[in-house]
Amino acid sequence: MRIMSLLVIIAFAGPAAAEGLHPDLTADQSSRLQAALDAQGCAGGTVRVGTTEFAVSGARCGGDREYDLVFDREYKLLRKDPRG
Repeated sequence: MRIMSLLVIIAFAGPAAAEGLHPDLTADQSSRLQAALDAQGCAGGTVRVGTTEFAVSGARCGGDREYDLVFDREYKLLRKDPRG
């Protein structure tokens, strides 16, 4: 029975991981942050959740170039710094 429960958990966790949901983001926050990234022409990256902002490091924007982006809690872009 435990193995079956574990398989069910893995089956449902897989799609969430594939969508790139950050564990500290609600579904609404994740979709709004994704929309903010899309508006900048960016995708991917690693999300850090702060008390007053969302930081996305290593997002690919406009091709192969990587940027670090910071959004406030209203999903307004505060900074967009090129990496390297």
